[in-house]
Amino acid sequence: MKKRPAAAARNAAADNSANDLIYLLSCVLNKEKPDAKRCAAMELGKLYRLSQFHMLTAAAAHALEQVAELPRPFDQAKKKAIRKIALFDIERGIILREFDKEGIRYVPLKGIIMKSLYPQSYLREMTDNDILCDGEKMHLVNGIMKRLGYECDKFGESNHDIYSKPPTLEFEMHRSLFSDRDCPELARYYQQLEGSMLEAGRMSDEDFYVYLTAHIFNHYRKGGIGLRALADIYVFNRRFRERLDRDHLETELKKLELTDFERSFRTLAQKTFTAQPLTENESAELRYLIASGSGGITDHNEYHQTEMLLGSDDSTASKRSYLLGRVFISGENLRESYPFVYRHKALYPALLIYRPIKGLLTHPKGILSDYKKVKAFRIDDDAAFNYKSTPHDKTDKDGKKS
Repeated sequence: MKKRPAAAARNAAADNSANDLIYLLSCVLNKEKPDAKRCAAMELGKLYRLSQFHMLTAAAAHALEQVAELPRPFDQAKKKAIRKIALFDIERGIILREFDKEGIRYVPLKGIIMKSLYPQSYLREMTDNDILCDGEKMHLVNGIMKRLGYECDKFGESNHDIYSKPPTLEFEMHRSLFSDRDCPELARYYQQLEGSMLEAGRMSDEDFYVYLTAHIFNHYRKGGIGLRALADIYVFNRRFRERLDRDHLETELKKLELTDFERSFRTLAQKTFTAQPLTENESAELRYLIASGSGGITDHNEYHQTEMLLGSDDSTASKRSYLLGRVFISGENLRESYPFVYRHKALYPALLIYRPIKGLLTHPKGILSDYKKVKAFRIDDDAAFNYKSTPHDKTDKDGKKS
């Protein structure tokens, strides 16, 4: 039987490999030389697989090479991370110069900023680069990216467009920081701020930290998030904690109902990377992160996506309403996915014919899978770690809140 995500999190092995990875990462973040004897005793095969799962192999390699010759997989992973960061920096420079020529406002996001806060930029591995762009000029962005050799399969269908160039480059160009459809509360908050951020071309340190926290929380509550996110919070606070305006932070975090989450996640990061003892609940949280990896737990993610789509209502009426909405798309979903049709309503009947045909031709199995997933969905009141605020709620041995 397939384990539920909560069970997977509770039973995730807090084994030697996880402890070893956390130890090596702590050495890197604190600029300490690891213990040679401890490193020699590590099961490097398991360590490699776990570090790959969390996108932390370059960091593990950086620590190991200080006390021993690197095994080939770690050496190759480190060299690949260095090359990838360099390629991203070069390509991003080319792209942003083109944006400047066209008067496109932009703000670099997430890993682009975080990598400069690590002891070496390649230690903060990335699969893509995220950039917030002027939503009114996304067609110009599309033209520039195609001119530079990038492909985009689903332009205009969400709050970001994904541009890929073989073999490894990928950029996510955001018209908004969060999706109205998937994260309405976060989208509403940032709609009021994105204009001023674009005008300034950057976020303040406080605004970036609030965004980083919101981004982590959004992944955490849906499919989970891994040790790299914990490292980001630790690195950011270590660098800026003395100069951050905590009053401003508390005000903005409170608006998003993230005060408790930020505090508990920050505390967990501090304790984890300074080898302080954890409470029972913090240990459970850490196991959840270890089980999640950089991409989250797939079935956990699917559960929360479906729950959100149905408005936490698993009734037949709710499912019927949702499925009809997939066919007769309207309102914010129409505006976000098909902005041209949203502005020219006379084209709507053609869209009702086009979308089903396109779906049947491009991903017929996906449509059937979505239908079955929604039809079979049931609210699970025992889903662990599914809370809005603090992870410091007391839990019993089964992970339920008391």
